[in-house]
Amino acid sequence: MDPLSKRLNSMFPKVQIPLSDQKSYSTNHLLFIDDLKILAEKEETLQIITTETKRFFSIIRLEMNIEKSATNSLISINDAVLMNNNDCYKYLGIIEDKTSKPTKANWDLITKKIKKRIDMLCKTNLNGTNLMRAINEYAMSLLNYYIGLLDIEPEFFKKLSTKFRQIFNITWNSFYNLLVKKDYILTEKNLGRGLASAEYKSETMLLKLKLQFESTRKVYLRRDAILKIQSEGKTHFSTIEKFISEKYSLEGNLIEQLEDAQRSKLINEIKTRFHHKKLIVGLENELVSPKNSSMWIHKGNNSARQEGKLCFLQDGNIFF
Repeated sequence: MDPLSKRLNSMFPKVQIPLSDQKSYSTNHLLFIDDLKILAEKEETLQIITTETKRFFSIIRLEMNIEKSATNSLISINDAVLMNNNDCYKYLGIIEDKTSKPTKANWDLITKKIKKRIDMLCKTNLNGTNLMRAINEYAMSLLNYYIGLLDIEPEFFKKLSTKFRQIFNITWNSFYNLLVKKDYILTEKNLGRGLASAEYKSETMLLKLKLQFESTRKVYLRRDAILKIQSEGKTHFSTIEKFISEKYSLEGNLIEQLEDAQRSKLINEIKTRFHHKKLIVGLENELVSPKNSSMWIHKGNNSARQEGKLCFLQDGNIFF
């Protein structure tokens, strides 16, 4: 498909995104493997690009699936399904409206996908430690695709964490009910469960992505164009550095400080709870070994339900 991409860019008019008085980014299509999205400012341009694409397909004996193709132009109704005002189209896993803007249905889609995987994992015979690892690697990893691709506000990730905790409590007969949701996120060696935090994960990924785009925007014009559009839209991605600086009161190199700042904020939030702050005070005692005290969590072979019972007993000893 690369020859087609080069041919379209060299032969036909492109959509322009001005970056400065001297330069701009331009293209007339988006291509990922065999998924092609044609962009044009005029219907005549769209028609001739489509015609050339069909001719290329016929030469290489590649068929275009009309039923799975969509268009918002009447001129292309013979080559794709015409989208009406309320119709949506799924492009590379993202649900878009007829103007190619992601819809709110994506948030429900992400939540359902992750919940389905967590539900499935919770029904297995994995022990508590391996279950948390499986959730991190198989369920939470779904966020890797969407973070940065969709403009997702921080509140969405907080709601995700709450929903996950509800699933755990139902699955394990509420033996984890005494645990605040923050306890799931603490590492196993700190008497936590080692669950990846959707909130912290998104902050880290967005910050790294933003800094990477900033450092290479002069080399890759598409990244420069993305940064410009994001900035104009005042998206969460465009303001991630300011957001993190204000949230954690950080200055200087944010990447180096972020992980420690997140951990400190988590511990400070746990300290605000009457009973659970005793856990943190105990961990800070020089006579206490958090690693040895939590050996049964990260080295033991306990089922999730058994682990819940033991946590109930352990927390009772700490709190009372």
